[in-house]
Amino acid sequence: MIRSILIILLPVLLMPAAGAQNTAQEHRWVAISQTAVRDRLREPASARFEGVYFKRARLNGREIPVVCGRVNSRNGFGGMTGFQRFIASGENLVFLEEEVADFETAWQSICLPRPRR
Repeated sequence: MIRSILIILLPVLLMPAAGAQNTAQEHRWVAISQTAVRDRLREPASARFEGVYFKRARLNGREIPVVCGRVNSRNGFGGMTGFQRFIASGENLVFLEEEVADFETAWQSICLPRPRR
């Protein structure tokens, strides 16, 4: 599982680590990542986020910008699905908890520990 994630993250790993040093850039990265998460949901406009944070994760010895958090949205019947965790890195990489078999391992290695602010 982690190997698959690393392969998918390769384009992000090649980005310069200094790309999002200040808070404004981090907020922009969070906004872009939340849009990517919304785009994966059945009803994007219904998305509600909580516990969202920016982090520089270390994978294969490199730092990558990552956004971790929880999202809730409406299902096909109009009811809310319940919060699920997500890992995102920009607009092209989103992992939703309900879609990844070994999500817990990815969460533990990428999103934890949560950064102090």
